[in-house]
Amino acid sequence: GVDLVTRDIGIGDRQIAHMFRPAKQGRGQALPASQAKRLADVLGRPKAVLWEGGAVPQLLYLFEVPGEQRLGKLVVKLRDRDKRLDIQRHNWIVTGGLVDGRRLGVGPGAQYELVMGEM
Repeated sequence: GVDLVTRDIGIGDRQIAHMFRPAKQGRGQALPASQAKRLADVLGRPKAVLWEGGAVPQLLYLFEVPGEQRLGKLVVKLRDRDKRLDIQRHNWIVTGGLVDGRRLGVGPGAQYELVMGEM
């Protein structure tokens, strides 16, 4: 149900700061800062990609984090053409963090659908 106008995925300083913010660190959900340099590589070669439909569909890119038992995740909101403003909106990484892959509901009738890769 999404008419993509680009495959590009962007990220801004604000979203990077959000991934590594102290509140996430306190909960143990923040990505290690060393992972910021790997974002392009992770998007190009993820362990798995999950689909989450909804009002604003999004993809979860899951990847291995060295020295960590949990998986890293990047949440990418999919954007289509804004007809009212007549502009193209880019797909955007909105956040990231660490997640226990076993707790993600994947499969028919679950919250996420496996698009590619393996869990």
